[in-house]
Amino acid sequence: MSPLQLPQDSRVYIKEIPGCGRGTFASTHLDAGCQILQIPQPLILILDVANISRYCDYCYRSPYDQTTFAGQDPILKLVRCKACKTVRYCGQLCQRKAWDEYHKHECRVYASQPSVLPTTNRALLRLLRRHESHLLTKESWDGFEAMEHHYSQVQAVGGQSWNDYCLIAQKLRSDSATDLSLDKLVLFVCRVVCNSFTMITPLLEPIGLALDPQAALLNHSCDPNAFVRFDIAPPSAALTPSSYGTLTIISLRPVAPHEQVTIAYIDPTNPMPQRQRELKARYHFQCRCPLCLRERGAFRSLECPTSAMAELDPGTQDSITKLRESAQQCLRQVHVGDEGKYVDSLRASMSDLARSNNFQIHHYPWPQLRKQMLVGLLQLESFENAFIQCSILVRKVHPLLYRDEIHPVRLVELWTLSQIGLHLMDINRNVLYVIFAAVQLLQTLLSRGERATGKFEVMVDMMINKLKLQQRLWRNFIKDPGRPWLWLDRLIEANLAMEAARKESSTLLSDSLS
Repeated sequence: MSPLQLPQDSRVYIKEIPGCGRGTFASTHLDAGCQILQIPQPLILILDVANISRYCDYCYRSPYDQTTFAGQDPILKLVRCKACKTVRYCGQLCQRKAWDEYHKHECRVYASQPSVLPTTNRALLRLLRRHESHLLTKESWDGFEAMEHHYSQVQAVGGQSWNDYCLIAQKLRSDSATDLSLDKLVLFVCRVVCNSFTMITPLLEPIGLALDPQAALLNHSCDPNAFVRFDIAPPSAALTPSSYGTLTIISLRPVAPHEQVTIAYIDPTNPMPQRQRELKARYHFQCRCPLCLRERGAFRSLECPTSAMAELDPGTQDSITKLRESAQQCLRQVHVGDEGKYVDSLRASMSDLARSNNFQIHHYPWPQLRKQMLVGLLQLESFENAFIQCSILVRKVHPLLYRDEIHPVRLVELWTLSQIGLHLMDINRNVLYVIFAAVQLLQTLLSRGERATGKFEVMVDMMINKLKLQQRLWRNFIKDPGRPWLWLDRLIEANLAMEAARKESSTLLSDSLS
């Protein structure tokens, strides 16, 4: 296939967009939950530095994978490559396949390094070595060379990004012993940076980098109609729910014929000015999606409950600005992996927003503070408080932030609620019924459109089958499946009232359940 071609039975086609390059469009009507495009073997899939020792370098299974909590994976041990001592494998089969397909062309380079090469370096090294060893098809390489690169924009802006790209290219040239010019290699770096995806687990944890010419033709929208998964097996493969790798694009909502299929390159819940800065810095364009156009001229709509700053008196404007800046400072202080240390400051910042009466519960940065607090509470094993914060996200925040019920963030948070509940169900029976309700809702939502055969679906199915073994309790739940949500909503309202009063809510769950 040429870079512009897709399989004849494809549900999408590629066309030029005046002034915007190329885009991917639906060739027929697509329902919500439809698998729009599936790429069984992306051009590049590579683990990031933080996860290279935690996941199999071929099938991406991991003993640290949180999805094993559902019990579907056996105890797994990873074995390190004896030569390079960098990558790891879950068994000899994966090691042999990796060696034949790519690792024999990079192993010696890895072994010569004082530390693990950065992710972009390893991605480009693998790509270049496979190309020069004639392991890539002409179509694959032509597709890579047809990708947008924004070389001239990056060079014109200069600064740290340009210096970093040049250093990556210099290191690549040294490690690969290629005859390609430094300018050519910098252009390769530009292509990877502005076209790559973050490879994620079913629970949306980032574990690596993915790159493919077909997927690179999906344009951005802050209000996307599709999203990306890496855990759905292609129809031609046996179901292996413990592995990742296939890149699948799924529709969030119905897509009309000839409507452009879009995904989000960045977090669309951030304020419009921040989104524009991020998109301009990495992708070199100004977003003109419907959401940005609606927000333009308004005072950062997701930051402030009012539609325009001009409607507010100067004192309120100043108060909102100070509260927002204080909350942003609180978020900047939180370090990944140490969220538990900042629970008190996060709670205080949330209380300040609540008492101001100028922010709604889904307005930036309130949801971001709550999510960081949830992560911290789980680190501290404060499961009662974590259950409450997760419930607020599931029932009050995410339905306003993500309008599509099958949005992956909403599904994963619903799953998280059920898993936290497992630690609390002995406190009172209502928690168990909430778990029943959450998992049943997940199964219903995942059955919309085309039922995928991904690891997330397997996790949910296995969980609900285990719950149904409690036959008497399950029958009681089925008689009135809405009752757990009513109980949970009352609990949420009581805790939100305490949040505004800056009171500790750790005892409220047990009180409500007694």
